[in-house]
Amino acid sequence: MAEYLTDAGVERVVLMGGTAALSSEVQTAIETLDITVDRMSGATRFETATMFAVYAAEHSNECFDGDEIGLARARIPFDSFSAAPLLSQRCAPLVLTDPRKLPPTTVEFLNDARSGRDRITLRVFGDDAAVPRRSSCAPGRSGQRQGVACRRRSVAVGLGGLHDPVSAGGP
Repeated sequence: MAEYLTDAGVERVVLMGGTAALSSEVQTAIETLDITVDRMSGATRFETATMFAVYAAEHSNECFDGDEIGLARARIPFDSFSAAPLLSQRCAPLVLTDPRKLPPTTVEFLNDARSGRDRITLRVFGDDAAVPRRSSCAPGRSGQRQGVACRRRSVAVGLGGLHDPVSAGGP
């Protein structure tokens, strides 16, 4: 890997996760190649994903200034893996959710992203476990909950905003 990083002229690497996910030895090995290492590590995987979305927006010249955001289940990596290529081409960040309750850090990110816009569009990745059928935001159903208008597999966050974490299984 060291040969690839130096041959490719990599100047900066972003590690996502604490030392339990990527050991300090990995970071040290990269730094010994005179490559800058930034580590994103929140208290939860939701915070880490949100930190990276903010970081990417701040360090990008063109991306992450649109009105589209990806949302995937935190505990099922396949949803995030399948979302990444599409969101990358669309210059859209990816944040994580829990099917039972939208995490506060994700709510805060969505509200910040919505600032100054009439709405943002969420691309929800995952099956009914990501957004359960009984939810007003289930695929194929239309509804409104806490300012979230749901249509098919996209969610438009309207002017009402998200004020509290949204429970996916409520009335």
